[in-house]
Amino acid sequence: MKVIVTDTGALKTLEPLEMAAYLRAKGWRQEADLAGKGSLWLLQKDGSEFDVTLPARRELGDYALRMAEVLRAVADAEGRSQADVMRDVQTTTADLIRVRAPSRNAEDGTLPLDQAVTFVERSRDMMLAAACAAIDKRPVFAKRKAQQAMDYLSHVRMGQSERGSYVLTILSPVAPELRPAQQSLLPVEPEEPYERLVTRTLMVGLKALNAAARQAAADGKMTPFQEAVGRGVSANLCDAVAGLSAVSAGWRG
Repeated sequence: MKVIVTDTGALKTLEPLEMAAYLRAKGWRQEADLAGKGSLWLLQKDGSEFDVTLPARRELGDYALRMAEVLRAVADAEGRSQADVMRDVQTTTADLIRVRAPSRNAEDGTLPLDQAVTFVERSRDMMLAAACAAIDKRPVFAKRKAQQAMDYLSHVRMGQSERGSYVLTILSPVAPELRPAQQSLLPVEPEEPYERLVTRTLMVGLKALNAAARQAAADGKMTPFQEAVGRGVSANLCDAVAGLSAVSAGWRG
């Protein structure tokens, strides 16, 4: 079943820049600027041509109506539901992290309230540990965290939960890459945004933590954890993952 989005409030949450980034990623091209009020986009696909007029500002009186038209056209072009397209648009300018609680208490896509609170708190701790490690790899991060990490955390968003046990979605916004108008004589790789570095550090750190835990269980030594610090593993990350594991095991407290 293809869901149609008619909620005005939901449509107004769509950002013009997010939609433009999505259109560009899907092969649409901007054909014209409409006096600063919007832009015309075209797509050639399977012998058919699709066009949409993307509003430029959310303050426009008919913004929700125009965005609904864009959403409908894009969904028709892709043969998907508007709800699916809308979810993907909202994550275009963000890295999406899914944290799953595969416990019996979550088989119906819900969690007991006390466990849900713990699950969100430990997920936050995990993201903060990665944000700190992206700045400086350390065995443990003290109570006072780097301001850059705290500023980053204030911009991270929690999305709607997904089913499949209980899946918490975390959106880590990443600023769009801006390329210089004139190319340098020498190829220069753009510096990776800090936000992207955080999510990359998290992925590498979790993989290293898993390997260290397996090795430590086999030989009973803490050395694997110490050696994994350079890959983003810290006591903070370990505590966060242990807390998430406790929820998955059905711990109550």
